[in-house]
Amino acid sequence: MKTCLVGVLSLSIVFFSRPSHGLKLLGLSPKQEELYNNALSPDGKWTCLSDPSIQLNITQLNDGICDCPDGSDEPGTAACNTEDSPLETRLFYCANEGFIPRYISASSVNDGVCDCCDCSDENIDIKVNTAPCKELQTLFDSIAQDELKTFEAGKNRLLDMYREAKIGVNETVGVAEQDAEMRRLEAQIKAKEEELQSNEKLLNTERNHYFEKLKSDDPDLFKFEQVNMGYIASNINSTYHRLEEISRCYTDLITILTDLSESYTRTLNDKVVNNNIRSFKQRLRKPDMEKVGIDGDTDSEQREQLLEYFLKELPQVFWEGKSSHPSDYVINKAKFAKVLIEGKVIYTETIFDLIRDFKAMMDDISLHYNVNFQDSGVKFAVSAYNDYLSKYQDVLETGSFTLNEDFASEMNKLYALVKELTPRILVDSKKDGPLDDGNKLMGFIPNIKQKLSSSGTKQLQSMKNQIHVRKDIIVSIKSEIETMEKELLLLQQFSNKEGVGAEDDQETIKELRHITELIEKSDDASTCVIGNMDGYEYEVCFNPAKPGNIVQKDLKQQYSQSVSIGTFESLFLEKSLLTEKYVDNIRMKYPDTDIITHLANASTTIGHSNYLLGKLENINNGLVFQYRNGDKCWNGPRRSAKVFVKCAPEFAILDVYELTKCNYVFDVQGPWGCNTGYF
Repeated sequence: MKTCLVGVLSLSIVFFSRPSHGLKLLGLSPKQEELYNNALSPDGKWTCLSDPSIQLNITQLNDGICDCPDGSDEPGTAACNTEDSPLETRLFYCANEGFIPRYISASSVNDGVCDCCDCSDENIDIKVNTAPCKELQTLFDSIAQDELKTFEAGKNRLLDMYREAKIGVNETVGVAEQDAEMRRLEAQIKAKEEELQSNEKLLNTERNHYFEKLKSDDPDLFKFEQVNMGYIASNINSTYHRLEEISRCYTDLITILTDLSESYTRTLNDKVVNNNIRSFKQRLRKPDMEKVGIDGDTDSEQREQLLEYFLKELPQVFWEGKSSHPSDYVINKAKFAKVLIEGKVIYTETIFDLIRDFKAMMDDISLHYNVNFQDSGVKFAVSAYNDYLSKYQDVLETGSFTLNEDFASEMNKLYALVKELTPRILVDSKKDGPLDDGNKLMGFIPNIKQKLSSSGTKQLQSMKNQIHVRKDIIVSIKSEIETMEKELLLLQQFSNKEGVGAEDDQETIKELRHITELIEKSDDASTCVIGNMDGYEYEVCFNPAKPGNIVQKDLKQQYSQSVSIGTFESLFLEKSLLTEKYVDNIRMKYPDTDIITHLANASTTIGHSNYLLGKLENINNGLVFQYRNGDKCWNGPRRSAKVFVKCAPEFAILDVYELTKCNYVFDVQGPWGCNTGYF
């Protein structure tokens, strides 16, 4: 209870003695004043709102003493603001002449701080610096004008995008139309599935004809085509990507320790750091370290060369019967490629042993270094090491890498085939006697019987090309089916919602369909946005059809590998968060003002406020992208993210933060976030 009753009375009670003129009390809204006036009796008494049997003198209103059980006699003080009092009595009305009237919590009355911009919640003698109401109105008008200007530019850009993509934004979709659309999609999906089955049967027939002719016309080529070169190429690609990751896992760790050895303060005599750095340097000086050749860039280059060899150079030998080298060279190169891949994988055991040794040093340093020394070099290394553990958790947890057995078997099969058939396909000069000078320069001549002027070979190539065309058709049909299934699922989700017939739900469906179609029709460059935040570079790609993803790169490390935050899972309109996200954006955009504080309107729900924004929050449509299944965090879950898009004419990343462990929130701006129905 407030003790300074005289001060409270001098401020808090203003009334007309004659009821005919009405009763005016501080802390009441105009609507509440009518209710309070109705509680006046002809004899000048006032009755408690919830219990008319209790009559009070007018002087007992706002006197700082709670006389009514419901606290209705103290709308302008905090006297009745207790846990047992009705929620309605816990609010104080700020008239805020010149600005926007609002409610504040009654607990803020006479607390020494002007919460109302007109300071009506405080004793008149208290002087507190606060933004006057007229200044707040000027500021709010300026913000609203700026926000609406941004909205208009963003909305117009979005409408231009729709027009360029030939997407009709003025179409109306009711319940009947929605049901018809779902039936249409279901019919289209069924037709496409039948088309897919038909093409798969044709593919099977074309394959059989191709291999039958191949077997009879060119047995050697038939044997070669039995080798799954696509499978080999895919495994080379994935194997080398893993080798590159292991290489960078090693080199990044060496970089952290090397940088630490050059930057820490030895004279501080931190035994843990000194001993481990000494061990690190001694390990680097050992003879076996001279043989360690690890370079992720070299691995990447080798991968490209091997793919070129297996997908172009080797097939050329079997299909065209020619090579820029003799058969011995081709055989040895095939053997070298096989041994190179096997050797690289085996060598990872040595790399993992080194990683374990050096990791133990950094584990010891990060856990036991003397924090009291505040050595900047050590602190930076420990921070970098924590990022390193998160980035390479998957590699470190696996701790080994072996070659896929099926891949190894297919490679052995291919090498045996090259060894057997190449001498027949490429007739070397040494085996065929004297050759003319031109052929001597080449070192071989093609097997004319099998390869030159062969119309059969051309026919085989044509049949093979047709198989590739058929595969492309099948991939295209599957993509179309997937797109239609996503659209159908979206419609079904809203159909299953309670009250789906409501106009808002229909507009949401239409808006989501338009946005999804627009994004899928956009090129890769226009559906990705890049931004730097807190020493990291983020790239957010939205296109659901690719699908889109989010990657993070540490700018503090020279050879930083990208970390996947997640892959696109879904997009939706989160209307319930429009106000919350808009308020956060205003706070971030205007950090030097307290405008949001003066727009917060306390409610009868404890701890909850609504905001007097004049519907400005509805300039945004609530677009959210959900990403899941990113790289695994160190001792945590896989990374995931939600991307909230606000309305603006240009795309940009505004903010990135971690809501919970490895669960990120991205605030992004762009035309897709604009509510075209706002007016």
